[in-house]
Amino acid sequence: STYTAGDAVTPMFNPEDRVRYLEWEYDDGTRERKLITDSSGLDEIDIEEVFTLTYLDAGESLGTIVEFAFVGGIRVKPQVGTGIIVDTQTETVAADPGAAPWSKSELESWQIEKTDKKWS
Repeated sequence: STYTAGDAVTPMFNPEDRVRYLEWEYDDGTRERKLITDSSGLDEIDIEEVFTLTYLDAGESLGTIVEFAFVGGIRVKPQVGTGIIVDTQTETVAADPGAAPWSKSELESWQIEKTDKKWS
C-alpha cells in the first residue's frame, strides 16, 4: 500500500538528527568535514526556515574545493562516510563566477552560509 502524508505530517529528521556537518570534496577526491559553527531552526519541531553557518579558518581546508555537502541523520559522526548527505552544492548549481571549483588559500577564512525554507 502507499502512504500519502497529509498537511499535519512534515517529513524530516528529528531535531537532534538534522544537519550537523559541512563536508567538502577536493579536486583530488579526498573529503573532509567540520561540525557546523552555528544554526537556527535545527532544534525546533515546527519550523519554517533552517539556517546553518560554518566558519572555515585560514589554516584549514586548503586547496581546490569542488563540492560542499550538508550532512545529518541518526548515524552522523565526525568521520567522513557517516550520516546522510541531504544537500550538495557544486559547479553545476550556479552559472556565475563564484561557482565551483573554489580555491582556498591559507590567507583566507570562509564563512559558508545556507538557508533552507519550508515549502508550503
